[in-house]
Amino acid sequence: MLKFIGRAIPGFIILLISVISARAGVGAVPLRLESPDKNLLVEVSFGENITYTVTYKNTLVISPSVVGMKLDSGAYLGRNPEVESQRVHNVNTKVRTYFYKREELNNNYNELSIVFKGKYGMYFRAYNEGVAYRFFTRFKRNIKVLSEDANFNFASDASVLLPYPNDTSYYTSFESPYDTIQLSKPKTNRFAFLPVLAEQGGNIKTLITEADLFSYPGMFVKPNGKQGLKGVFAQEPVKFRYEADTKPGYDMLRPTARANYIAAANGERSFPWRVLVISDKDADLADNDLVYKLARPNKLGDVSWVKPGKAAWDWWNNWDITGVDFKAGINTATYKKYIDFASKNGLEYIIMDEGWSKTNLSIAEVNPEIGLNELLDYAKKHNVGIILWCTAYSLNKDMEANFKKYAKMGIKGFKVDFMNRDDRPMIDFQEQVLAEAARNKLVIDFHGVSKPTGLNRTYPNELSREGVFGMEHYKSTDKGNTDLDVQLAFIRMAAGSMDYTPGAMRNYTSGEFKPNYSHPGAKGTRCHQLAMYVAYETPLQVLSDCPANYEAEKDALEFISKVPTVWEESRVLDARLGEYVVIARRKGTVWYVGALNGSKAREVTIKTNFIRGGTKKVDFYEDGINADRNATDYKRRTFSADANGEIVLKLAAGGGSVFIVRPE
Repeated sequence: MLKFIGRAIPGFIILLISVISARAGVGAVPLRLESPDKNLLVEVSFGENITYTVTYKNTLVISPSVVGMKLDSGAYLGRNPEVESQRVHNVNTKVRTYFYKREELNNNYNELSIVFKGKYGMYFRAYNEGVAYRFFTRFKRNIKVLSEDANFNFASDASVLLPYPNDTSYYTSFESPYDTIQLSKPKTNRFAFLPVLAEQGGNIKTLITEADLFSYPGMFVKPNGKQGLKGVFAQEPVKFRYEADTKPGYDMLRPTARANYIAAANGERSFPWRVLVISDKDADLADNDLVYKLARPNKLGDVSWVKPGKAAWDWWNNWDITGVDFKAGINTATYKKYIDFASKNGLEYIIMDEGWSKTNLSIAEVNPEIGLNELLDYAKKHNVGIILWCTAYSLNKDMEANFKKYAKMGIKGFKVDFMNRDDRPMIDFQEQVLAEAARNKLVIDFHGVSKPTGLNRTYPNELSREGVFGMEHYKSTDKGNTDLDVQLAFIRMAAGSMDYTPGAMRNYTSGEFKPNYSHPGAKGTRCHQLAMYVAYETPLQVLSDCPANYEAEKDALEFISKVPTVWEESRVLDARLGEYVVIARRKGTVWYVGALNGSKAREVTIKTNFIRGGTKKVDFYEDGINADRNATDYKRRTFSADANGEIVLKLAAGGGSVFIVRPE
């Protein structure tokens, strides 16, 4: 064994711990990898298969779990493995972020790299906040991956929060609430999409997701019969049904036949990271950066042209313009009013949703009721950008020409919808969209899409993505609830930015809420909605309600219009899974704090030790004393605070609070 210690390289430090070139196989001593703080331990063993275990603070969390990949050549990567070499090294660097919740990340981890006989290998990483592993291959020929074994066997019975797709054929919008199952007695064998969250005794929680997903299908999970979960994957589609043929207006392709492999791939590549965020503190789940750290770096170079911000949005409020002398709807006059509203309140964009094009089935022609060039001229004079909605299929008919045409006209970005798959071709499509959009200096907001995997680090022109049971569902269902709103901060948002589309000014208690498509509202208090603008992370945030409703609520509009969408620092001040979360974010010298509460009223006391530099002014919005019966009730007050005090948050059922801390 050779040891190398203490080699400094400009910008970072790498500590080589060990290099072994001797071969090892069946019966070999397990390889060990610890996190920098030594709380996490990964052990990799070799027998008939490769297995790994994970221990957290001396408690076994993941018991022996098999990993492997089956190829079309007949090879099974991981069967009777022979180790040719292995190396453990430490990395301690800084990661610059783009349009994120922090300006800079500490990227400190230990990595175990293993090369096996047969031209393949694995990487394992141990961070203080979790662990990850991935395969790599070094074949000169292209390959087809028939299947992958990705197992997560829990050492003790676990309760798991799973979002089940709304379809059992890997065709889904990735917008589902969470079901709870006990792994020892699963209620169903259905698969769920990521992220998922498991809780074991001792309050140890494990969030499972993936990162650096390129040219490979997204992973789903299902019970594996061993008190654990196993990965399952959509095979590559070979035949499709055009949904518009049976559902007019639905410009999507649904796979009707699939191949016998999950990915056709380059033979020399790395595969996606399988990620486990592990902690006994709920706040760590809502405040981790593991997916971003594991993603590959920025491929675009200069991204100074990318502009984050907020947008006035039309679809959710049904183009509800009032107090005017024209017929509101999808027309030039209506959109001028949205531009006026955005300009007056310092919003960077308006989003023109479905209806701006002559048909949803093509974006080649503009709806004759829309004077798009006129609107672009008007928006430019008012310093407002325009983002256009389109379906993925209509965009892809001629993506290069479409992007070039609309960018030349002055469009700033596209909201791309209805992907509804994450098989390998659809994952490739997302990268193609971002790369082609970047060539035309366009920003992208993905809807009807799978969870984040760090693509926003590689292509920083991805400002946001949906993949969430968001507020749009309140238009047609009452399945949403404020407990789910809180759960999202710990589960879905742990993977990355989230376009929930908040901002409802019609606020209802759970008992009085009824879906209303044309004049929608939402469950929870006014302050619950305001808190989403701080608690939910996204560089592109929308104001989903209509301009008139905001103009009638001056306090709410003042807060929403000024809250940033990109931050220099973020902290979770207090949190309990599914119950409440309190997040503080800083921009310059100003802190914004958002407290999002679930369905039970409570008081939460937070320390003000995040305040620096003496006494500061606090502008505080909180649930009113009657918010339990009238969800629009709130109170606004101001006071002074410094780093040595406490603030008591009185949160109504389905409530929230927000406050701004700025120099006096």
